[in-house]
Amino acid sequence: MAVVITQNFKNDPQRGNFFSLHKKEGDNEFMNIIANELTTEGTLVFLTVGEEKGPGLFLLAGPSERVAEMGPRVLEMLQGKGAGKNGRFQGKANSLARRGEVEALLEQQCKREE
Repeated sequence: MAVVITQNFKNDPQRGNFFSLHKKEGDNEFMNIIANELTTEGTLVFLTVGEEKGPGLFLLAGPSERVAEMGPRVLEMLQGKGAGKNGRFQGKANSLARRGEVEALLEQQCKREE
């Protein structure tokens, strides 16, 4: 499933440099497969799994500088705990309720850097 999702994104000529996905029944392995496939392209990847308005897991991956800058803000917005290194920032979110806001913030950041 994760590989199909990444292939569809890679084949989209309008894809840009930002990818975001939420999957209720996903796990860390699912998120890592997607991140591994897409971050080689210089894409900023924001993934979440779990209940839409409840707790879950998140992963922000991509260019190291951008991830290091945005990771702590994502953590704060999702009321989570986590850490980052080497172009990845991941952890547990106490609430995914603000996921849409995080996505908009990251997308705006990517457009600014195009």
